[in-house]
Amino acid sequence: MVSREPAAHGEELRELVQLCSAGHVYDVERWIQDGRPIQALTYKRPGKASVISPLSTAIRKKHRDVVLLLLRPGSLAAAQCAPATPPIALLT
Repeated sequence: MVSREPAAHGEELRELVQLCSAGHVYDVERWIQDGRPIQALTYKRPGKASVISPLSTAIRKKHRDVVLLLLRPGSLAAAQCAPATPPIALLT
């Protein structure tokens, strides 16, 4: 299992969020393979709207393959999901 450190803030994942939003599966896969962070310690910004996580972005855009990449074994993005609602169920 890969252990990767999360980014300090969601702003550091802006490029990954854009890749997830566009459904660029291979670019997201390369990001993960490079060992770059796929989640952040916080997504909140004082006085501003929260940054949306890469996983939430992929779910909202219904990019199933990107969601599966972010949730595969070794990925820590699965910890962002509420246990009562499996993220893959949100794609239907």
